[in-house]
Amino acid sequence: MKKLRRYILRRWIETGRKPTLVICQQAVEEWLKASGLPKAIAVEHFNAIAGLDQYRDVRLLIAIGRTQPDPSAHEADAGALTGLEPIKAGLKANGSRWFDKVERGIRIADGSGRAVTCDQHPDPVCEALRQQICEAEILQSVGRARGVNRTAANPVDIDIVADVVLPLTVNEVLAWETEDVNEGIEMAAAGVVLGSPADMAKCWPEMWATPKAAECAVADFPLHSLVKGILTRIWRGKSPLTPPGLFSVTARPAAGSKRAAPPSTRRSSLTRAPGSRRGSGRWRISRSRRPSLLLLRPRPTTRRARLPTSRNRRRNPRM
Repeated sequence: MKKLRRYILRRWIETGRKPTLVICQQAVEEWLKASGLPKAIAVEHFNAIAGLDQYRDVRLLIAIGRTQPDPSAHEADAGALTGLEPIKAGLKANGSRWFDKVERGIRIADGSGRAVTCDQHPDPVCEALRQQICEAEILQSVGRARGVNRTAANPVDIDIVADVVLPLTVNEVLAWETEDVNEGIEMAAAGVVLGSPADMAKCWPEMWATPKAAECAVADFPLHSLVKGILTRIWRGKSPLTPPGLFSVTARPAAGSKRAAPPSTRRSSLTRAPGSRRGSGRWRISRSRRPSLLLLRPRPTTRRARLPTSRNRRRNPRM
């Protein structure tokens, strides 16, 4: 679930932090809403989206998962519709009945395809009912973005996170296992990437309970690589937006303040008002222009050796 959340945040950043719609199962919807997504990201669930038009202008639509009742439900419906006993779903090794596995191909815009293992009921009527409940519901969700009405001036990105094959031509097929969505995405979504493990632990204690845990995380995903990865996906042409500005600055705490800004100010002051040189009143930022993504690194500590002088020698004869 956390990986899903971070995938949504990463794609939201890549498409310019514009209005986004996520459609998923109801239990997943409830979890995502409780996780505190940005206000620009709306979440709905399958079987409750037909006819919705308020999302016709979203910049990004992500459909996650699918609806897939037990085979016996389709068999009961098929029997009621035809008056005939349908072919039963196959018996699996664990003693339960489930759909057969078949290989279908996703059609890609460059003329190639990608094989995917999908479910299929052995009875034709049951399979038609299954497709109406599963694949057709995903197509219904895709339609909420009104892609047929879009032009180059108001494009929409559509991500389908499911092992299904739809009558659609897609631009790219990726394996979920290869998606890089680490904890650093949470910082990037807030608009500021901290470079100090101690600050990371203070601002995001739900992710890094101690500075040591944050230090280990930074070792796994170097901050520059994290930020560069997000921007590179945009520069590749996957989004027509102008790449957001990345400012890498060295910061120091303002006089009389603690090292890290508290969570209450990390999202409001540090990300929304970094234009002032004092920012939140807790950080001094050396840029006057508001960045889209701020890589905030702690100011390196320097030690200056005091050379002996005649004045110092008079104060301390041992020098």
